[in-house]
Amino acid sequence: MSSRPASRSRINQLNIASMVILLIILIFFVLKDTFPFQTQKWIYLILGILLIVVDVLRIREVYKLGHRKLLLVRIVTTLMVTGFVGYWWYLHF
Repeated sequence: MSSRPASRSRINQLNIASMVILLIILIFFVLKDTFPFQTQKWIYLILGILLIVVDVLRIREVYKLGHRKLLLVRIVTTLMVTGFVGYWWYLHF
């Protein structure tokens, strides 16, 4: 039996963290009527910034492994998330 490289499990951990953050955002969106708007905007902003941080960590790991196509995909998705968070910031703050 061979063990997986540490960087591979690190990528999987970051992928899971990203999916968990997205699920939490989805849950808060479904339950949006239970919170006042001021609370909602801070929750979404914090979760968005956390998602950007996780995406940047994912980019670093992919860059270390040398996967150029996956790196391009990660950069594009991070730019999209950053744009959405920036637009949220622009609209509500």
